[in-house]
Amino acid sequence: MNTPPKRKRHQKPPALQFGKDSLFVGMIDDVEVNKQFSRVMTSFVYLEERMASVLAVLLGASDKIAASYIMRAIKSPTGRIDIMKDLLEKAPINSELGDEYDQVIREFRTISSQRNEYAHGKWWTDFRSNEIVLDETDDPMAALHVRRVVTAAELEDLNKRMLQLHKAIASGPEAELEKRRERIRRQRTAPKASKSPRQISRK
Repeated sequence: MNTPPKRKRHQKPPALQFGKDSLFVGMIDDVEVNKQFSRVMTSFVYLEERMASVLAVLLGASDKIAASYIMRAIKSPTGRIDIMKDLLEKAPINSELGDEYDQVIREFRTISSQRNEYAHGKWWTDFRSNEIVLDETDDPMAALHVRRVVTAAELEDLNKRMLQLHKAIASGPEAELEKRRERIRRQRTAPKASKSPRQISRK
């Protein structure tokens, strides 16, 4: 007997997080929060582009040109990550790759999710408390209940994590691509074995 699907209905929001005396205005009125938020938004673009090096390694390539086109053709950010994860875990050519590739993909997924919350949420300033608040829900009845305070330190922490991931990609996947290019260069410049007089005479 099949279990009937659970009905989805309105759920009572959690307890109100802010008092009635709060004065919310839709803006970020804090210089340091604005600064760190801008860094998150701009830095993520370059981190996302750099992930093409990871995809290139997983495709068996020696550079990221084709991988960059593939990344841009896949419109879904989650889809890009899922493809890299599947290639790493299932493709025979990647069976010898180390755990650092799992870690890079996993960390990028976490960073991407957090960045999306910041990018698509609604930002408010409570002018009573001078706190910066983020609303991460589309439910107008629950908005006041799920808003949370975001500090410059929280945003700065994400920026630091992105920098560390940049370094991990540079020392891992990008270094691997350079090794592959070097092998190709050596193969192209290696002198071809000359034929012995005996081999020539047989022709």
